[in-house]
Amino acid sequence: MKVSNLLISGVHISEDNYHYTGQFTLSVGNKYLDVDITELNDNKVIDTIKKYFNLEESVEVIRQSLIDRLVLKAGIPSKNVQGENYFENKAKLSNKAKLSANAIDSLSLA
Repeated sequence: MKVSNLLISGVHISEDNYHYTGQFTLSVGNKYLDVDITELNDNKVIDTIKKYFNLEESVEVIRQSLIDRLVLKAGIPSKNVQGENYFENKAKLSNKAKLSANAIDSLSLA
């Protein structure tokens, strides 16, 4: 079976200064396994998941796939705002925030 066939549910993730903690449940059919997100770096835990669900992929592929899917499922946005046009993009975001604040102020006065 492929890791993409696993259902990820019960995702509870919290973040404190880029340190993520939480739990989630992996399942397929009538097999369930609760996983602590901090254990995804442990090869033994990933190997346990691989054996329990009889997964075909390597430990690294399983780990990366689970992390990618968890980020999407939890709606964790990227906080990396550096790169090309950093200052221009920052200025645009600042201007949009000011426009939104002005629009809200005008609605509250109406």
